[in-house]
Amino acid sequence: LSTMAEDRVNVVTRSEKLDIDILLRIFQKCFSLQELVNSGSAHVCREWRAACCEPILWNTLDLSHMKSNFIKVPQKPFVYVESRSDENLTRLLKLSMSLSKGNTRTMIVHFNLFLNDYMLTYTAIRCPNLRRLVLPAWNRIKKKGLSNAIQCCKSLESLTMPSISKPYSVFSSIAMNCKNFRELKVMGPINLSFVQVLVQLLPDLKVISLRCNSIDQDALITILDKMESLEVLNISHSYLLRQETIIVKELDKTIMNKASKLKRFITCMERDTCVMCQRTEEDEGIMRWYKYEEGLWKADEGNTRTMIVHFNLFLNDYMLTYTAIRCPNLRRLVLPAWNRIKKKGLSNAIQCCKSLESLTMPSISKPYSVFSSIAMNCKNFRELKVMGPINLSFVQVLVQLLPDLKVISLRCNSIDQDALITILDKMESLEVLNISHSYLLRQETIIVKELDKTIMNKASKLKRFITCMERDTCVMCQRMEEDEGIMRWYKYEEGLWKADEVASLHL
Repeated sequence: LSTMAEDRVNVVTRSEKLDIDILLRIFQKCFSLQELVNSGSAHVCREWRAACCEPILWNTLDLSHMKSNFIKVPQKPFVYVESRSDENLTRLLKLSMSLSKGNTRTMIVHFNLFLNDYMLTYTAIRCPNLRRLVLPAWNRIKKKGLSNAIQCCKSLESLTMPSISKPYSVFSSIAMNCKNFRELKVMGPINLSFVQVLVQLLPDLKVISLRCNSIDQDALITILDKMESLEVLNISHSYLLRQETIIVKELDKTIMNKASKLKRFITCMERDTCVMCQRTEEDEGIMRWYKYEEGLWKADEGNTRTMIVHFNLFLNDYMLTYTAIRCPNLRRLVLPAWNRIKKKGLSNAIQCCKSLESLTMPSISKPYSVFSSIAMNCKNFRELKVMGPINLSFVQVLVQLLPDLKVISLRCNSIDQDALITILDKMESLEVLNISHSYLLRQETIIVKELDKTIMNKASKLKRFITCMERDTCVMCQRMEEDEGIMRWYKYEEGLWKADEVASLHL
């Protein structure tokens, strides 16, 4: 018995010493949100709780797989939810908010998960940085509760909502409180009165999705006429109604001419061949999503937020700009090969990606135009990964133009020691710096075997300083030295180049 007890102690001790990145990857790969919250992992020890509170785990609060236990009723709110179901959801939200520490930026709620005013307001208060809210069911949410929640979400940029008969209070609350609000998705029939309120209160929207709905033709024309800032409009798999009853089979020239000013006008009205168009018509413009594939309701033709390109896939200017124009919501771009991309092409692409937050790029000799374009256009840009040798001139431009970065990864590179010191000295907002498997060069030729006390003291201000210089035992460090600071990724395991010790950069 004593031996078994000792074994248990040893297991706990070893688990406490697990690297936080390893814990994060385990949590991400093996646990759903409900499992993580209900497992009690946060109570194992301090290290595990710290891992459970890491922002990367809570960037998205995904409740899209959770449903209320309910029955339909004929009177408002048209659903009755079992009390135990409400209690479980309330408990989950409270535990999630305790662990997330205000770091949730996206919240996704299933169309059969019915939050009430208290749940929504409680969550909104504790998510001050919420950027995107997907909330397709408002049956139990009153106007006042919704307004209170929106007042707490001043950073809100995107909302997915049901079609409602009186949207004035919702749109006016957004207009007053959410200055960066730019995209709206509506699920349900779109009539003229709804759109008239929309164009009156939110005329500067950039992206609207009305996919899989019945749409009044006059409402569509009103959007195209009145919303001068609109860039992307998605009406794919929807059908148009003229005079409320006549189904329009094709878009006429008038509508197409009005839509030509948009960057993207996404349509699909192929009722003979398209399954989604057929379903919309069968369901009479109110999609019964519960009848179809799980998760299908979340799909959208204009929703690309991450783009990952292989290091041996060489895009040219046209390809990159074409894609960027059609991905206005792009948050993360992994583009390690710029051989065929010119400065102007890259700047044009970045100008289209105003929501960009993260970039993986090669080391280049003259980064000024790239970093200045990011600084001017991408106000939420926060993390950078560079693949290739890092010298002082590169870093000097970086700290000059992007001084407020939160996360930098320079793993598996050769790094000029003065460049590293410049980053540690000048980037006061930096929280995470990864130089694992890299080696430092002093005076461009002398390899530094260990980090000295000066560097370690400067790095102590960071939340995390990730290093590995174990050339006797670490395979990655050995490979790095063999390749002389420019990793030949093609020689190694497929996909290895996408790895990163920083969880938010790991693919």
